[in-house]
Amino acid sequence: SLSYIYRSSLNKILYITLLLYSMLLVLTVFLFQIYSSKLVKRELFRISLHGKLYHFRCPICNGIFAVKESRKNGRKPLILRCPICGSIGRVEFFHPVTHNTLPVEKSDGINFTCNSCGEKLTVWAEGRDLNPNIEVFSCPFCGSFKPLRKT
Repeated sequence: SLSYIYRSSLNKILYITLLLYSMLLVLTVFLFQIYSSKLVKRELFRISLHGKLYHFRCPICNGIFAVKESRKNGRKPLILRCPICGSIGRVEFFHPVTHNTLPVEKSDGINFTCNSCGEKLTVWAEGRDLNPNIEVFSCPFCGSFKPLRKT
């Protein structure tokens, strides 16, 4: 009779333990899928950025944005409107003050082409939204101060 009560309690404890482990396993798989999805997106973003890529932090809004050049020796300053807050600033590629981490989320990129030399730039912003008024006022390759056109 005592062993029957003991077995019954033991079975309930075993059942509850298995149930908790099952729930923990499901939660772990769910969290792994969410985390790996973000990693896959970040890795695809990183793979798409062959060539020179610089991450900058805007001194006005503190947001992170990325600029990718198509040529390898563009060392002229880049004047652009911040893709997050819209303030106008100058980015020096010779001694860039960069931010070393990729943002968790990024906006769609906007492509620009220099009217003088054909240099292509892509600009991304941290988060999902990109300022629709973004402009690039100078070319980092040829140094032209003619606004680059969106392509």
